[in-house]
Amino acid sequence: MSIRKLAAATETTLKNANAKSKIHGCAFENFEYRLERSNALWWTFSWLNSPLFLCRHSYTGCSLDPRKVEGINALSKGQCPKEWTPQNQQVSALSEKIPAIAHFIWFGTAFPWVNALAIKSLAARGGFDRIILHHADDLSKSPWWEELLELEGFEAHRLSPESVLEEASGAASGLVELYKKLTKPAAKANMVRAALLHNVGGVYLDLDTVTIDDLTPLRSAEVFCGEEHLALPRDVATSRSPIVLAKAGARLALRDAMRRAPGGWRPFRSVERFYDKAVNNAVLGARAGHPFLVDLLGRMVSMDPARQLVRFALGTHLLQEVVAAHEGQEGLVVHPPPVFFPLSPEISEHWFRATAAQPRLDEILRPETRVVHWYASVRTKKVAPLVDPDYVRAHADSQPFSALAKQFLTD
Repeated sequence: MSIRKLAAATETTLKNANAKSKIHGCAFENFEYRLERSNALWWTFSWLNSPLFLCRHSYTGCSLDPRKVEGINALSKGQCPKEWTPQNQQVSALSEKIPAIAHFIWFGTAFPWVNALAIKSLAARGGFDRIILHHADDLSKSPWWEELLELEGFEAHRLSPESVLEEASGAASGLVELYKKLTKPAAKANMVRAALLHNVGGVYLDLDTVTIDDLTPLRSAEVFCGEEHLALPRDVATSRSPIVLAKAGARLALRDAMRRAPGGWRPFRSVERFYDKAVNNAVLGARAGHPFLVDLLGRMVSMDPARQLVRFALGTHLLQEVVAAHEGQEGLVVHPPPVFFPLSPEISEHWFRATAAQPRLDEILRPETRVVHWYASVRTKKVAPLVDPDYVRAHADSQPFSALAKQFLTD
């Protein structure tokens, strides 16, 4: 069947479909298609109050997942010769928003409950159609696994990092070779998140996050990330100026004192404006194939080989460089610290500190806060593995983190 005949047949099928036919639970609103230079046919379905869901059919395969579609029999009977895979999914330039796809990445067989909390909170509040956990190892024995699989929109994809990077090789050659040199999971995740967003688009989130508000308005940007308050951003840490280093030392000492002091996050709020702000890649959203991501991936490969293996080099430090290079360009939005980082590094230890009275989340969180990044790598390594539903119930009246997490427990 020719491409144009297939298009006509598909359009007729859709027009005749029952009005209650649904894709991902949403009724059809309209249908359109166009031919690309690659001679592939793109179908674009859009519906009320939902972002676009896109699929492609060409002579070689179909990225439409027939399991997610009801009432389009013509597409599921012999016209999709290859099995649908996530790698085949494409995002069209027709969409004006970052797609409603969220990505998490995990390396390792241990999967603590706080990771499941990140996924559950995003499913409850984030406003996403799909939430994909890309996991490199078997997690089926996790006590939280079956509960996650029941979440609407949740998908678990076994991660093949080299395949993801190979797919992004059009942006930069040498990504797979660089990945093979890395030993730290954090560095590997820095590469994979950038490649996934380049290939598919969407919003990446670290698993040490709790989503408390809808991220849909943020997806109107082409690229977005958020700033945090730091005592030692890269340009300060590498400075040789005695004055710059002395000021940084004073800020470090003050922050450490407020980290230790009971309720120290409150007085820190009055001085945090004196701390530098720098972007963090714990929450990063982008359209597929965006030049920002191409630049990010290219700089990973072109970076000095000795620096590639340094902590933060492929992550926050590189993101800071790329944001600076693209500063002022339309479509890039950098959100202020309260949006994702209401408590800064080190000060974030107060999420797990005991309080004398009921935690006041309305004071810790800001009106603009949408995601809480609680910094699992900063002074919380010992307590985070202990957190589970029973822990949260036992500490909800005396610990801010448990008070925050309790609202996402299922009875």
